[in-house]
Amino acid sequence: MIQRRPMEKLAIPMPIKRFFLIVPLCLFNITGGLANNAYSLSELEKIALARAPELETLKQNQIALEENAIAAGQLSDPQLQAGLINMPTDTFKTTQENMTQWKLSLSQAFPRGRSLSLKSEQQKIMARQVEERQNLTKSEILRDLRLDWLELYYLIHAEKILKKARGVFQHLVKVTTSILSVGSGNQHDVLRAQLDLSQVESRLIQVQNDLGMVRARLTRWLGDDIISQVNPHQLPKWQAPLSMKKIQASLLQHPTLLVAEKSVESAQKDIDLADAAYAPAWSANAHYSLRQGRAGMPKKRRADFVGVQLKTELPFFTGKRQDRKMAASRARYVASKSEKQKALLNLSRDLSATYTMWQELSKQYKLYQNRLHPEARQYAKSTLTAYENRQLDFPTVARAHDREIMVSLQKLRIQTNLYQSRANLLYLEMSK
Repeated sequence: MIQRRPMEKLAIPMPIKRFFLIVPLCLFNITGGLANNAYSLSELEKIALARAPELETLKQNQIALEENAIAAGQLSDPQLQAGLINMPTDTFKTTQENMTQWKLSLSQAFPRGRSLSLKSEQQKIMARQVEERQNLTKSEILRDLRLDWLELYYLIHAEKILKKARGVFQHLVKVTTSILSVGSGNQHDVLRAQLDLSQVESRLIQVQNDLGMVRARLTRWLGDDIISQVNPHQLPKWQAPLSMKKIQASLLQHPTLLVAEKSVESAQKDIDLADAAYAPAWSANAHYSLRQGRAGMPKKRRADFVGVQLKTELPFFTGKRQDRKMAASRARYVASKSEKQKALLNLSRDLSATYTMWQELSKQYKLYQNRLHPEARQYAKSTLTAYENRQLDFPTVARAHDREIMVSLQKLRIQTNLYQSRANLLYLEMSK
């Protein structure tokens, strides 16, 4: 068993003293003197929007619906019919019987009520809905990109903090080992320093794994050729959010609500179409019949025939068809209005939670910025001075430096969460 010697003034070499005096001052200055990012966040946002395949898909769907809207408003093509009728079967001569004729007819169908214009209007509404979906998808892409970019910012700077902390504890291992070799320390201090070093290295490995995962998510939006040049070192300069009351008022113009509103309008057109089904459909037919041969005294050429016909449907029995379709259309309309109300409630809930989080994180970050972080750094420095004068044992010094690392990481985490909550508010502030 190793005996602890009485605490006494320890002569620490000048290089080691200089190291302990300088490191606490620069260990956690995570923003100064860093290289500028090759791509700014705004540039990455443009790249992500330009490369998103879902936006191109929605754009083409919108074009298709706009084209369908024109086609849906047109009458169906007229039908042309030609044939030979009333051919005698005994001789198969076209001149034998009076009723044998070559017949040419043209018919045109006319749909019920305003169903054509209603279908065209509905297709236009659906095209506008897809356009709003494009706006919604753009805002979602920007939100997700910003959140991942900020997470990458946190991990890059957390990695720097832990690498510098690893250097601190590597030197602490050397110092405690050196002190033990001259008979002034004990084995416990060396083991404690090695344990702290291992814990820092373990956290560093975890951060590096998380870095790979976040970069993989960003590659989805930016591509392999861009992601290697994404190294955020400065936070975006976003303005403070609008008041919660103003954001709440703007939610009615949020793409999510506008998409839901187009669903309501489309459902209303379904009701109008179901109502049009009670009106009769019409069709008109005109024909010309050519007869051959001669008849009468003297034999004259047989007269040709012309005719006009009108046909209509009689919607007398509506209980099993029109009434059912109307009931179904009304049910879809009510459901679409409920879905819109649900979307508004969800947006309002998200706004309330996110805005409250942003306010609380702002207060918390100021506390870390103005008090906790400086105090932890000063405490670590003071424990070193006391340790030099043999007024403290080594575990206290190690705990002080470990606490400084923890506070620095917590400050960075709170700062990142603050900006991520701001990114979520930017998503909610997006209105047409």
